[in-house]
Amino acid sequence: MLDIIELEIKKLAKEGNNEGCRLLAKQLVQLRKQKQRTYTAGGKVQGIAFQNKAMGANVKLADAMGVAGKTMTDMNRLMKPEQLAATVNAFSRENMKMEMTDEMSK
Repeated sequence: MLDIIELEIKKLAKEGNNEGCRLLAKQLVQLRKQKQRTYTAGGKVQGIAFQNKAMGANVKLADAMGVAGKTMTDMNRLMKPEQLAATVNAFSRENMKMEMTDEMSK
């Protein structure tokens, strides 16, 4: 569309029609401004769409973290980490005693 107006302006200029040239030049400037406004608006809409996607991803991530936290709580309730740590420590002590006894008997 802009190319057509530019060609028409050149044609009218050759013919010496200044009034027509002025009118088409104003239209050309208005079209260029409108084109720029359209690009700007499109960029803003696209930016908002990306923000919405990021917010959706954050919500899903928060949900997943909530589920993971709940699962860990349930496992801690079942496994009783304090009792498990005590058992592991007791095993380590007994293992050390066995190694010492084994070395002394050699």
